Amino acid sequence: MLVQLGLLQRDGLPIVGAEGTRSVLDSSRPLNELIRQCMASRGEGTVEASITSESSSAGDWKGAFAKRTAAGFADAFAEDIVLEATTLNRPVQGREKVKVVMAAASKLYKSLEFTDTATVGAKQYLEWVAEAHAGVKFSGVTVLTRDTTGSIVHVAIHHRPMEAAIFFSETMGKSLRGELDPTYFLNEHAARRRKNR
Repeated sequence: MLVQLGLLQRDGLPIVGAEGTRSVLDSSRPLNELIRQCMASRGEGTVEASITSESSSAGDWKGAFAKRTAAGFADAFAEDIVLEATTLNRPVQGREKVKVVMAAASKLYKSLEFTDTATVGAKQYLEWVAEAHAGVKFSGVTVLTRDTTGSIVHVAIHHRPMEAAIFFSETMGKSLRGELDPTYFLNEHAARRRKNR
């Protein structure tokens, strides 16, 4: 209507036609998705992850924590995934290494509850609270980035409070001794030196 009145230029508008009208009646076809498809067909906009029902709610990530196995995590990961975390000294790269780290991490938790999830483009933000078997309580935010197939290509896990993050890093280092380079994690000796300063 604004175009017809001459108040808005038609060029550059994502016109979706009859599909836009049908989206009002069929809620399974959201208008924003139609606009993204229209823009992509014209070579405009950014490439976004192809979000399936499993990945749109981060069900693959949450399910992997429920399974607590390397295979459960590997199914959700791209081959070239990168894991960063406050509990790591440096990023862990590649599906084979990241799945081992995540399987071990999932086994440290006595309980884990995802409290909120938001998706913006190819990124998902998950808030969570957890308790380790040793009684240490955590909370944090995980940021998942997906590729165009919906696989997770980057994970950034932010633990808090600091004491819990230190506990987690030290415990992970012990549990993965012999499986992964120990310099990925804090060791108990370095932590004691920091406390005594």
